[in-house]
Amino acid sequence: SYAICLKFGYGVEEDVELSEVWAKKALASKHTLEIGVCHKFGVGTSVNKKKAFEYFQIAASEGEEYAQYQSGFCFKFGTGTERNYEKAHYW
Repeated sequence: SYAICLKFGYGVEEDVELSEVWAKKALASKHTLEIGVCHKFGVGTSVNKKKAFEYFQIAASEGEEYAQYQSGFCFKFGTGTERNYEKAHYW
């Protein structure tokens, strides 16, 4: 998400204040992938791996490819959920 890019300076000049503005927009939206990313990295909210995983699962089930990748990652490493290699492979 754009908020993450701004926070860490990925491809743009780092701007933490503007990052927070974009994060708040993402958190207020219905875009579950962006909400998950905000929770994963603590942008506009505190880091909450469990919530991030929950939002990734919603977006993954809706066909969002990056959320599917993140869901697999979470299952593989037990991030926000219990480690489950079978589900990691699925996603």
